[in-house]
Amino acid sequence: MKDRKTWLIAALVSLFLLAALCGCGQGETPAEQPEAPAQSSKPYDIQKDDGGGCTILQEGAAVGGAAWLPYPGAEEMDFAACMEPTAEAAAREPLEQVLAALWDQRLGENAEAPDYSASASLVADLEVSFVTDQGSEDHYLTASGDTFYDIWFQEGVLSPGTEREILDELLAEVPVE
Repeated sequence: MKDRKTWLIAALVSLFLLAALCGCGQGETPAEQPEAPAQSSKPYDIQKDDGGGCTILQEGAAVGGAAWLPYPGAEEMDFAACMEPTAEAAAREPLEQVLAALWDQRLGENAEAPDYSASASLVADLEVSFVTDQGSEDHYLTASGDTFYDIWFQEGVLSPGTEREILDELLAEVPVE
């Protein structure tokens, strides 16, 4: 009987301590808890231009943007076929032409091809990352008629979630032809 009484007292004391520990902080009202600082604005601004492109700014500095890249037959491009490991040079030529047009637009005419990687994308038709001595950029190209809409970001400046939010917003505005 004594063992049973000791066990019952120990169980009650344990329950009391557990209830006391769980109850700490329960009496505070929301007014007593510190409030999180208010987010006054997005971590970026998008300034649209008259040509249908835009500049993405963070604290006044350009960290990305979007522009139209003219390319006849853009909608007929099959980037997956261009990037097949067994594809011959002639099959890769359209991809090389698109990349040359991209380098001209972003780096200036007759710019040397930077180190890059290109792949078919789940988000856009083509995803390209390239590195120059001035930094690296990620590009997402989506075909619309005889043009590509090129959305780009300086690599590593915006969070991946923010980049995806901007991509979704800008891609939703691309006209489908």
